[in-house]
Amino acid sequence: MWQKIYFDLDNTLFSYEYAFQHAIRDTYLELVDHWKEAHLSVPDVPLDDWFEVFKYFSDVYWEDYQNKHISQRDYRRKRYMETMRHFHLPCTPEEADQFHASAYDRVLGYVQPFPGLYPLLQLLADHRFELGIITNGHAHIQRKKCLKLGLERYIPDQHIYISEEIGLAKPDPAFFKLVRGTCCPAEAALFIGDTWEHDVIGALEAGWQAVYLNTQNRPRTTSHQPLAEFQHLYQFYQFIQELLR
Repeated sequence: MWQKIYFDLDNTLFSYEYAFQHAIRDTYLELVDHWKEAHLSVPDVPLDDWFEVFKYFSDVYWEDYQNKHISQRDYRRKRYMETMRHFHLPCTPEEADQFHASAYDRVLGYVQPFPGLYPLLQLLADHRFELGIITNGHAHIQRKKCLKLGLERYIPDQHIYISEEIGLAKPDPAFFKLVRGTCCPAEAALFIGDTWEHDVIGALEAGWQAVYLNTQNRPRTTSHQPLAEFQHLYQFYQFIQELLR
């Protein structure tokens, strides 16, 4: 079957969207409290209204960020500052940076495993597959998420590959080829991820098999053919249970 089974991290093993939304909302409420303590005269904007507009501008500028037309810092500044201007709230680029820094510090507190994660990892470990993580992002942040999920019980540290540490990023096939090594045939490696462009295309282009864990219900954008597609991690667990019987 396979020698290696590797996973993406965000929105594959846990809902990053859930964690991110709650962290952003908490940070906005903290900001409102700060304004009140400082006796600043600012419009009273309900949390739900503010977050709806923030999400709108996040989507507006997302394609520019994905296509590398703007940097990550500029993407964050744009969505924050456009939201604040919409409500006539005070903002500067530096405040946008601080807001996001505070929000991302809070994300970890909302990291919760998807249903089925631990039974799945235990099943795969019992069948002696090599398990690992391939993820883009900052090393210290991604490792904290791994620890919060308790992945060390199933995945050794040397099988956690993070773009910042490796110097490669998905969807570069070289990233997957590096992880696979020379002793494992390409077809004996399986990758499970939620992003079509980064996870599915990257893995398939490197010769791996791939499962599209479409947790955000996003359409395919190419004709690549993954091994399977699921919307929930638990469905993948059931799929593997059937295969291993």
